[in-house]
Amino acid sequence: MTALESEILEELFFVISYPDLLEELQMEKEELDVSLKILVRKGWVKAMESLDAEAISMDLFESRFEKLYYLATKEGLLKLHGH
Repeated sequence: MTALESEILEELFFVISYPDLLEELQMEKEELDVSLKILVRKGWVKAMESLDAEAISMDLFESRFEKLYYLATKEGLLKLHGH
């Protein structure tokens, strides 16, 4: 896990919108976009259309990722803590 992936996962203990995540992390948009896509593909982060929705498909994620909400998955949190 990269330091950037770790930093993102630290912010995803609770559901957060893309704009709020970008603001909270204070990083370049392109850097966050690439890292989020990697984390979602790895299954460490789930992307949702609303605060309480199920994870969306990768096709929807690719086209709408800036309008979604994010949450670390159990697998992502275990990786974050070295398990």
